[in-house]
Amino acid sequence: MSAKQYDQAINSYSQAIALDSTNPVYYSNRAAAHSSKGDHLSAVGDAEKAITVDPSFVKAYHRLGYVPFLSVDAVDIHTNVVKTCSILHRRLQSRCICFQARPRKGPSES
Repeated sequence: MSAKQYDQAINSYSQAIALDSTNPVYYSNRAAAHSSKGDHLSAVGDAEKAITVDPSFVKAYHRLGYVPFLSVDAVDIHTNVVKTCSILHRRLQSRCICFQARPRKGPSES
């Protein structure tokens, strides 16, 4: 993609996905190519698919979070940022013990 041949990259990643749809890297890289072309809707779709395939694939979250900042519509940016943060929070909450409820100590127990 460094040669800015985004259509060729999208086609190549689509072929790779057809061979192995369980590899989140292909979706994530295709999302990057879509973003570079200005097709942010397709980029979001591919980033979300990469997360579905492998919820631990951090780069897909980066791709999903990066897309809103490429848009020129402030309302879309806000909506996408809120959506991205909500997705990240739910995924982290379900996996991290630090987000699980813990009993609080009263003032006399400190």
